[in-house]
This record gives sequence, structure tokens and C-alpha cells, in this order.
Amino acid sequence: MKRIILLATLLLQLAGCTGLGINERPVVTLTNLRMLESDGLSMRFAIDLSITNPGPVTIPVDGLSWNLELEGSRILTGVSNQVPVLEPFTEVPLTLEASTNLTGMVELFTRLLNRQSEQFDYQLETRLGLSGFRLPITYTDSGSIALDR
Repeated sequence: MKRIILLATLLLQLAGCTGLGINERPVVTLTNLRMLESDGLSMRFAIDLSITNPGPVTIPVDGLSWNLELEGSRILTGVSNQVPVLEPFTEVPLTLEASTNLTGMVELFTRLLNRQSEQFDYQLETRLGLSGFRLPITYTDSGSIALDR
């Protein structure tokens, strides 16, 4: 039964993109992560993303939700409804701001103190909500990034 539900969910997601004429899924990559001025007990960050539409169809996006892990720990999460329409064959830069919660801040601060390197392994999971369609497009990007102080 679980396999049937999983298969049905997968088919709906594939049909959703195809039904909208989206043959090539958008790609979301992390281009930079910067620490901003602290505000009280929270640490603030600017997250620079690049959203690429590699296909010939305009993709209407309602919003974006995302989770960022550094060194395997979820540090930042956020949402934005300020995502532009993705025109065919375009790359759109997007800067988001986020702050850590207290637990994430303590964990990140501990990792910063114990690291010799400024390089961090990251995993960014993003979900693009499409206008007029319920299932989002999910994309995961991972790699290493230097944390600018």
C-alpha cells in the first residue's frame, strides 16, 4: 500500500510539471551566505540564491520555502513570496534574509568556535510554489561555501 501511495505521489508531481508545460525543472543554487549585524540574541544572515529556468516555458512562481543545513545541522529556514516569474532561459538572482533561532544560533556559534577553516559543507533544500498548482517543485543543492564574517 505504501508503494502505491509513493508511486501515485511521484506520478502526480511529474504530471504537474508536464501539465504546465515544464519539461525542465528550475535549478536553485546557493551563491553566497553572509553574516549580517546581530540583533539581540539572534544571528542574521543574507542568503544569495540563483534560480535558473533552463527551459523554453515561463514558470509562474508564487513563493519559495527553503531549509539550509551547515555541517549536517539545520541552521536556517525561511519563506519568501517575492520570487519573480521565471522567464524562459533566464537566471534570476535572489537575496533572502533570515535569522537563527536560539538553538540554531548556539549550535552554529559552537561550530564557528571549533573550526579552523571558514569552509562549511551545506545542503540547501528549496521548494518553489507554482501559481495555480498545489505541488511544489523541490530542488536540493549541496557543496561547500565560505562563511564571510
